[in-house]
Amino acid sequence: TAATHFTGSDNTITVTASNANEEYFVYVGSQVLLATNTTSDAIRFADEQMGIVVDNNSSYVWKKGKQPYVNAFSNLRVGDQDAKADTISKCISTMLVKEGINVEVNTYIENGDGAYEILKSLMKNYNVLDLTGCNLNEVLYYVSQGSPVLAITGPDSAELIVGYDAGSIVTYNPNNNAYTRIGSVEASAKYESDNNVFISYVKK
Repeated sequence: TAATHFTGSDNTITVTASNANEEYFVYVGSQVLLATNTTSDAIRFADEQMGIVVDNNSSYVWKKGKQPYVNAFSNLRVGDQDAKADTISKCISTMLVKEGINVEVNTYIENGDGAYEILKSLMKNYNVLDLTGCNLNEVLYYVSQGSPVLAITGPDSAELIVGYDAGSIVTYNPNNNAYTRIGSVEASAKYESDNNVFISYVKK
């Protein structure tokens, strides 16, 4: 993975837009201490350094600190076209419907597209982020910004993180339209055992 660390007190960097590859910059104060193509590397480093992450369009991607709690998002639903689809398709559909996008997700899955690719291709007004490798606490930032976090827990299993408080998170199961509260420690261990595979998004 390409990553550049910056040291010293007089480093400056010009962040320019690029359509080729996304690049992420970690700022601590006014200093850029890391530039990388990997979202999770940038977020983990920013978390350690109390920094912020911006992309090559100068849009905020992540920052240390989030709201102390977020009530579970209401009115979540699967698009009608995916009512009988697999769980991952239903989770993706729920994310899209929340933002007013109605498509049949399962056709993309059957064509071999992954969750990240599907969301990125359809959510033109959002930065879709592969957060694989981030920990639970880090991805809750996106919930605090109003975005569900897709947690993929197996080849055919997934759920959405849709709320949290100081000691627990709330997940949404699109198969039965059920909300479940889980202790943060238990949830963190569960996701870690499933390799911390997360996807979310922020408004551009």
